[in-house]
Amino acid sequence: MWSIQENAGYLLGLEPLWLLRVEELLAGRAELTPADLENRRTHEANHDAAALPDLLRSFLRARGVLTCRLDAVDEEALAHTALRPRLRVLMSLVDHTKVCGS
Repeated sequence: MWSIQENAGYLLGLEPLWLLRVEELLAGRAELTPADLENRRTHEANHDAAALPDLLRSFLRARGVLTCRLDAVDEEALAHTALRPRLRVLMSLVDHTKVCGS
């Protein structure tokens, strides 16, 4: 079981993937970059050594970058779908934001 810091760090570690997938969808890619299912980034980061407020601030900054990018998306971009590798399903930008927001 992960500590609060590890959970916060895990979410922070996913932000680059979420942003990358947004860019891939906007670029019209057919398949999205797969996630690291072994969570290596979380296991190697030693998030327990970090202060929780620092991790949360970093997460909020990273999520702010993602939401600013999404704010700039035009309606045409919402129609494109790409394959999500692990689930083997087509996802739109709207589908992706539902996943990364949960």
